[in-house]
Amino acid sequence: MFTRDGYINQQTLTARIPYGRMNSAENGCGWIAAFNVLRRLEANPPAPEWFANSLLGGIVLWGYLGTWPFAIIKFLRRRGHEVRWSLKRSVQKRLAAESAASIFLYVGPFLRWRDFQLHYVMLYPEGRRKVRVLNFGGDPHFESLDSLDTRLSGGTFTLLIAVNPKP
Repeated sequence: MFTRDGYINQQTLTARIPYGRMNSAENGCGWIAAFNVLRRLEANPPAPEWFANSLLGGIVLWGYLGTWPFAIIKFLRRRGHEVRWSLKRSVQKRLAAESAASIFLYVGPFLRWRDFQLHYVMLYPEGRRKVRVLNFGGDPHFESLDSLDTRLSGGTFTLLIAVNPKP
């Protein structure tokens, strides 16, 4: 479930952690992204089970549609972190490059209902134009912001939540 450096990257291994009427393997990507942000910004983030319980007030349709993004923003602000968010792709790239950690929500495509996807990933800058991407399927990896933007450009909606440590 954890990478060598303590991030959660394989959501499928979190099935034992309940999340609303679902389990975290199915719809826990929001709290997993929040956990990974705090893992990046704080020395000792709480246990994963604590995150799932703390964000229960932000679940959508009993967990069937995961976590409301503004519940994540509120949660991170309550912990004292500086949080900014954007719906504009050009601003998202800049914020992702400038922030200590980011949560990226993408929704789509809507071509067929069974292909519908709503997923949060966590990323943080590594070098000038690269980011490390976690919980995006497969091993955590590094890629350019342009490459990530191209891969997600089929999405019909994107939201970036940029987080910096407590001021």
